[in-house]
Amino acid sequence: MFTRNMSTPKEVSEFLQDNFPRLSDKDLKTVNKIYPIQKPNPFKDRAAYFPSGAAAIGDTLFVCPALILSKLFSQHTKAWSYRYRLRTIPSKILLMDQLLGSMS
Repeated sequence: MFTRNMSTPKEVSEFLQDNFPRLSDKDLKTVNKIYPIQKPNPFKDRAAYFPSGAAAIGDTLFVCPALILSKLFSQHTKAWSYRYRLRTIPSKILLMDQLLGSMS
């Protein structure tokens, strides 16, 4: 696992700050807003905010870079980006679209 067993939004922020020291307080508040507590917790043996922290770090390390690369490749050739086991959370998708749109 890449993620600590986090029980609070503060612990999520501390975990992300340890991994990405340049995140501001505003950034961390935004992350906690985008990745709220998941009820019910899909991981019965983990603390309440483990799913939120795991999703935040997973998106940061794997999903976002893959989407950015797909967008860059698509400027020169056909490119596809596949997402497996995607849970549709409109606010996350909107944020990703906004971030990727700002790259142009």
